[in-house]
Amino acid sequence: MLHSLLLMIYTLAAMMTACEDGPLKPVYPETVADSTFADRTYITSVPMLRDGKKYPLVFVFHGAGGNGAGIRSFSGFDKSTWGDSCIFVYPDAKVENWDEGCRCNKPYRLGIDDIGFIDAIYKTMIDKYPVNTRRVYAVGFSQGGLFAHHVACRLSHRFAAVASVASSMNQPLSTYGAPEEKTSVLIIHGKNDGVLPYQGSNEGSFSLLSAPQTLTWWGNYYKMQRTAIGEKAGKNTTLDRYGLESGHEIRLLTPEEEGHQWFFNDFNTTETVLSFFKTKSRTP
Repeated sequence: MLHSLLLMIYTLAAMMTACEDGPLKPVYPETVADSTFADRTYITSVPMLRDGKKYPLVFVFHGAGGNGAGIRSFSGFDKSTWGDSCIFVYPDAKVENWDEGCRCNKPYRLGIDDIGFIDAIYKTMIDKYPVNTRRVYAVGFSQGGLFAHHVACRLSHRFAAVASVASSMNQPLSTYGAPEEKTSVLIIHGKNDGVLPYQGSNEGSFSLLSAPQTLTWWGNYYKMQRTAIGEKAGKNTTLDRYGLESGHEIRLLTPEEEGHQWFFNDFNTTETVLSFFKTKSRTP
């Protein structure tokens, strides 16, 4: 209970401290074609579409106690350098958390099919908009980052890459997660995170891998070669990597002196995530 409360407090704090630089693009409330998810909600941000052009699709998952509108506002994806050439989707969890794959939290106990919901959004989006299906991505913050790892394990045939910010992978998922195709993964995790600890945690079904263990899990699962260990990636940030920057890659960025947050001193998180996505595409 305390764990969930802390997640919600930090998510709301991040939303409240975000600043607006100007008006955001119009957003559109959407419903999925699958009636199974008729009660689920999400919004989309769509650029001016050009005839004959296919667009990348990015899912953005909010943290515990948040919503799609909140993370849209504070993350700034709509106003990013990719904002006018990409379709963004901001889904809402049905309860305060996502089913992160631990087989333990509230949505799992209630039988809420969050993975099915994301897949239904994907199908609806490719039917409605000119989506480049080789360039579909997901990023999550905090508990939404835990969910991003679950999505990567279950929907690897949909997503070219995922990113988790201020989170690692939950330990139970690491015992059964089995992605069928190659998905690149970016992990951004402050070393002083006091909510979802960088060093991991031992709390039974709610246990977390450490950020380095999460990196290694993905690298070992795909039988990849370690290509960077503790490299300097900023004044107070280190980089660890499996694979190649220009291809299939598992990357960990560690802000050494920062905590549970989206914004870091050494880099713009939103642009860093998008730069990672731009180099990744799914094999046809």
